[in-house]
Amino acid sequence: MKRATVISLADRKPVPAPKLALATGGYQLVYRSGQVNDCPGCGGRAWQVGRNLAECANEECGFALPFAPPADVSIRF
Repeated sequence: MKRATVISLADRKPVPAPKLALATGGYQLVYRSGQVNDCPGCGGRAWQVGRNLAECANEECGFALPFAPPADVSIRF
């Protein structure tokens, strides 16, 4: 896979794009249960929550988000 090229605004020369470290804390769009979730599409706060996705309740938007993975919780017996 080729690396992307970006144009530097300072000297207008193409340079290799930096690698994004998404696996080490990148930004994820997810629905978090129990928190206020603003829709990234329209800014609304009403959601229709299903089994796998939460969908924005605004008829003109309908943006769908997956659920956030559960937090690591230690279970003691």
